[in-house]
Amino acid sequence: SEYGVKIVLDKIDLNGPVAGIITAIEYCESELLALVPSDTPFIKFHIYEKLGDYVIRQNYDAAVPVWPNNYTEPLISLSIKRKLACVISENIREEKWRVQDIYSKIHTAYVNVYSLSENPEIEFLNINSYEDLELARRIINQYN
Repeated sequence: SEYGVKIVLDKIDLNGPVAGIITAIEYCESELLALVPSDTPFIKFHIYEKLGDYVIRQNYDAAVPVWPNNYTEPLISLSIKRKLACVISENIREEKWRVQDIYSKIHTAYVNVYSLSENPEIEFLNINSYEDLELARRIINQYN
């Protein structure tokens, strides 16, 4: 494409994000796989740099943001691709489709969102409803 981004369709027909992760693993040419949800428009590269510190320098298999209430953001992550692929294959055989089931089987760093971002309420904002979209518009207008 004109922006240097390759758009691919999921290879497997599953409900949920695991199908997208399987497709990403197949197309990813790097040893590391960054998951970036398309409905999180304010996520910034520096978050992945900080997650990379755990995977690359501290030898974790994956790094996943976590909120103080222990809610994780498993679709915003950085992982060693081959570790993720092995666990997903195993989970498919066991018919486990939750993304959280992947990270519980590998050496995962759960990183506080406030150590990743000065404003995680904005950077991790997930657009799932009309109200979320209106909030995103207000945020954009505030910064323009």
